Amino acid sequence: MVFNFEDENGTQQMKILTVDPEDILQDKIREISCTLDEVGIISHKDLGSASPGSLGVDVVIGTGDFSRHSPVGEVLLKWRTHPETYLVPCWIGTNRDTFEKCCLWPALTVDRFGEQMEASCLCDWLAEVADWQQNRMHVGVSHSFSEHSPLELLTSLSLRRASGTLTVFDQEGNQGRFHLLEGSLSGAELKHLRDEEAFGDLLSWTAGSYHWEPNGSASGPSHCGQPLERLIAQGLQLIRDANLLFHFLSELGQKISRTESEAALDDGAVPYFQQIRKLYHLIEGDMSARDVIEISPLSKPRTMNALAKWLSLGDLQSRPLEDQPRKHRLLIVDDSKLMCRALETVFSKDPRFEIVGIGHDGYEAIRLIEEREPDAVTLDIQMPNMDGLTALKHIMIRNPKPVVILSAFTKETSRLTYDSFKYGAVDVFAKPSAGTLEEMARNAEELRNRIIQASCVRIEAAQYIRRAKAGNTASSSDADQEEVNAGIVQQRVIITLCGTGGFPSLLKLLLSLPRSQSLPPIVACMALSEKVVEALMPNLQKDSQLRIQEAQDEAPLTPGTCYLYSHECRYQLEKIKKHIHLKASANGNGKHRPFDTLLYSATEALGDQTVAVLISGTGEDGVDGLRCVRQAGGQALVLSPRACLKPELPQLVLDQGYAREVRTPCDLANLLEGYPRSYPAVGAT
Repeated sequence: MVFNFEDENGTQQMKILTVDPEDILQDKIREISCTLDEVGIISHKDLGSASPGSLGVDVVIGTGDFSRHSPVGEVLLKWRTHPETYLVPCWIGTNRDTFEKCCLWPALTVDRFGEQMEASCLCDWLAEVADWQQNRMHVGVSHSFSEHSPLELLTSLSLRRASGTLTVFDQEGNQGRFHLLEGSLSGAELKHLRDEEAFGDLLSWTAGSYHWEPNGSASGPSHCGQPLERLIAQGLQLIRDANLLFHFLSELGQKISRTESEAALDDGAVPYFQQIRKLYHLIEGDMSARDVIEISPLSKPRTMNALAKWLSLGDLQSRPLEDQPRKHRLLIVDDSKLMCRALETVFSKDPRFEIVGIGHDGYEAIRLIEEREPDAVTLDIQMPNMDGLTALKHIMIRNPKPVVILSAFTKETSRLTYDSFKYGAVDVFAKPSAGTLEEMARNAEELRNRIIQASCVRIEAAQYIRRAKAGNTASSSDADQEEVNAGIVQQRVIITLCGTGGFPSLLKLLLSLPRSQSLPPIVACMALSEKVVEALMPNLQKDSQLRIQEAQDEAPLTPGTCYLYSHECRYQLEKIKKHIHLKASANGNGKHRPFDTLLYSATEALGDQTVAVLISGTGEDGVDGLRCVRQAGGQALVLSPRACLKPELPQLVLDQGYAREVRTPCDLANLLEGYPRSYPAVGAT
């Protein structure tokens, strides 16, 4: 295979510079040399004092240690920011995310990241580079920066001495305009930045898109008039200087704070002094460097440069990374690129989150979960190739993660919401929609908090229990009637308190229990509205092997049956001639404490035969009731806070010593099945 690169003097031999301090590439380079014709290999160790621009290098391949102060990273950055070599493509032997966390990198679209430098892959990349060299001057009307990076685009416009208006868009929808006149910048506005600062900020972008209108507004502002070539060289040097910040910080998420020193603010003659002074005083308390960059009145490279200077002079101090709260790693999956950008905006400004990937269908969700190991996943339902529910089933079997379904079709009462919980989702949330600014801000904050809660939930692998039905409905009803005719009644009742966020676990519990006359009646009070409970009933009755009924006043309890009701109601147990009945209770003393009301009555009616279960929740309703259960000698079980979406109430009960902790809903089902039961005859005294 022959690669010829054409320059103004004709064809030239391809030259590969290797930056390989640990000699990792030796065998690979020999293999490439044997595979490719007319390829020259240069080691950075042999460069000496030669100027990068004098060597005619076509590509740079770097591998080794990419940690902070990495010599490999330093050499790569030197080549990328040199005015004569910044268009030399680089293969960087590490993960892109890892590299860009510790380096502000002015990218080329043909750059390659990855540790697997097989000879065949390198050959394919060199062919891609050759094609890129021939076509990089072509500028379309509208493109993503993944097709033409800002560095490539601006270089092309400079070499063509272009006139027109370049409109750019970042991932958050912010828009900027750059007015060009014969290869010079005549004016620019990007967010709050102007002219050179706007230009320098654009060079540091890694995502977004652009629209080019040649000659469209060539007569725009003319107070700047700086040649693009000079601005590119200045911007690259500023980016190189900005990377000094990583000599003081491990990553931009690290916290910084001001000290009493203000040594760097003594010289009022430095460029942009007023903005720099304003930036310094914007740093209040402990802030991450990323947050400071976000609010800075200056471009990202110049802000990083200022932070590096202040840290070196002692005007700022940094907190060790290990002392900082760990970020919640989030994967976003939605087929709508617009929605993905909106969600990125919602989460990227919150220092508690790190967005580790974006997928657009179920297949990508499964792959990215395995590659990126997120703490939580937002998953859309309606997607091409593989929809959200199908993906959810695979995720819960192959690599269980807390999943929050985010869809426009998931109202509380919808079948999709029920199925989402059935197949393992931790929470369901309606997609952000338009409204007043206050409403949108509240919705965004609630979504962020719900994702934080979800990411803390311990997820068990899906266990789809499919027990054989205990006969058909008719035979089961006959068996029930025979037991009633025989005068058999229960002595135990399982009281289940399903607090806020507990329905997914309650559903798993109910679907794990068998239909059996040896199972005591279950009375479940749920922190859901009456309307939602009513809508859930048909789905539960269809899927559960238990008999599922809505609680009714004066109803006698039957073994093997679960009675559900909303916490908006109040029910209590009443013992009538050894039979246990449900009885509606009026609100008393101005307090509505449905959990405690049910538990107090159960303790009075059943004594030490009471079995109580708490799943998730907030507040204190249920704490006193569980204390009464324990004092009466009954059994009290709490689903582990680590398995609950709302762990506050379970943790409070455990801290008081009122209940025993159970790890998972399936463990809970096994315990309830195994409790001893006795059913004395009616009329026994």
